[in-house]
Amino acid sequence: TNSDNNTLSNKINSEKLSKLNLENATLKIKDINKYHSQIGKIYEYMSVFFQNMDISINAYFSYKNSLGGSPHYDFYHIFAFQLEGEKEWKLGDVVKDNPDYKFFKNNEKLDYDFKSSLTLKKGNVLYIPPGMWHDVSTRDLSTHLAIGINPKRIYQYLIDKILNSAENNTYLRSDLPINVSNLVKYDKPSYDEFKCLISNLFNN
Repeated sequence: TNSDNNTLSNKINSEKLSKLNLENATLKIKDINKYHSQIGKIYEYMSVFFQNMDISINAYFSYKNSLGGSPHYDFYHIFAFQLEGEKEWKLGDVVKDNPDYKFFKNNEKLDYDFKSSLTLKKGNVLYIPPGMWHDVSTRDLSTHLAIGINPKRIYQYLIDKILNSAENNTYLRSDLPINVSNLVKYDKPSYDEFKCLISNLFNN
């Protein structure tokens, strides 16, 4: 880009770009909808169709014999939209049910088999659910969009409900029991109290 030691810029510098060695490489543009008006319209349409969900659109420009990183699964729904060229996809099973990046462990085993492969051509769209094992590569040239759909999780919905209700519910704002050498006794809330609390959460 036109960035230098003194300023940051998101504008592409054609001279710098022409000097890059992009052989066997993939160029990624994150949130390309912010910089490309037509892709911005796709973002707007997806936002209307998938209401109240986080939408992301990244573009990938892959050159001859490039690899898409390492085999992996993603934490959200993906629509891979092939714009130009061809992309090779290897697909495996859904190896993780309802994955969430907040609970991802770096020591998790990441070595799974691929069950099928396909070539995505211009105009094709491939849907990949969360947790599906996959890998990508490019023989010649490829340009595709990765449209991510990230719905709110059930635990996030419950947290939001509790936070909203706590504003007018003194019980929710009360302290947890303080243990001081077992001198302070704490009576746990009864089943009826919990039942009333849950009812109040979803009636607001």
